[in-house]
Amino acid sequence: MRKFTFSQSAIPIDIEDQHFEIPFNQGLFAKKDKIVKESQKALKAIKKDADEQAALDKVFAFFKTSMDELLGEGAHDKIFGSRKQDVIEETDVLYFVIGQINAYEQSRYQPQNAKAPTTRPAKKKKKK
Repeated sequence: MRKFTFSQSAIPIDIEDQHFEIPFNQGLFAKKDKIVKESQKALKAIKKDADEQAALDKVFAFFKTSMDELLGEGAHDKIFGSRKQDVIEETDVLYFVIGQINAYEQSRYQPQNAKAPTTRPAKKKKKK
């Protein structure tokens, strides 16, 4: 007889020698949805903002909030510390975190030995 037990699921992530564990639960999906919506709002606000520095400040605030939401309060500061702010680096880290969440979700719900369907070539008609 097979047995099912509830266990706490967490996604382990290591960034710049810092270890984080993201609880894999219903709240994680809400956080991801919230970040996607906020990123769209931030992008619209940035496009309207003529002041480049003000736009960058909004972008960095978005990254900090998003990473702290996903990885835990203070995670952004642990990762970046006193590094000079760089949009590319922060984008890379956020994409990495979201990619790890998506990969974990996919591996959790996709059967281990499921094979992709194969297509077979059509049979040729025999000439008489």
